[in-house]
Amino acid sequence: MNEFVDKHHQLVDRYHEQREGMLDVELVELIPWLEKQTPMEWHAIAESWNYDCGPEPLQWILSQPCCDKGTAACVFGVEALNWIDKPVSELRIEEYIIHWNLCKLITDNWRIGFYKNGVLRPRRSMTDHERVMEMIKETIDKMIVQNRNPSWDVPVGIFEYRGSIDSNSIYCMQDHELMYTWEYWCENLA
Repeated sequence: MNEFVDKHHQLVDRYHEQREGMLDVELVELIPWLEKQTPMEWHAIAESWNYDCGPEPLQWILSQPCCDKGTAACVFGVEALNWIDKPVSELRIEEYIIHWNLCKLITDNWRIGFYKNGVLRPRRSMTDHERVMEMIKETIDKMIVQNRNPSWDVPVGIFEYRGSIDSNSIYCMQDHELMYTWEYWCENLA
């Protein structure tokens, strides 16, 4: 057992040592890179996105007509809980307004039927996604009881959306870097 654990730790160490420069795409170059990718890769990037990296790549993804509903639901599930009960007029930090606007973009686009494709599951862990979406619904219900309106008119469909497949992209974001997924790296590059 110890030998297996030691080999696994060595493999993990090699992955982390080799990941620097694994894919030579800086954050400022990410949108041009995304333009050459498919909605499957966009979803993988959105699902693994570190929100400290800024919202621009997510804004770009969510503004594309072929963005999958699963990607929009994924980002909404991460962002909405923080902003659903805060009017934009009360937000004093520009970064907060940008994140609030991501949710508005998603709900507006969802409501008008902008997102036509709907095959991707919002998260690999649907249990976590469903739990977060339930918390968002509960927050909205509490606000209504208090005679307050949620920040956006949230379409019911966003709560009901499940998708049917996981993203099978070989890419992810980790520690502000575009990388190959662990699985792809182990099977093809280790």
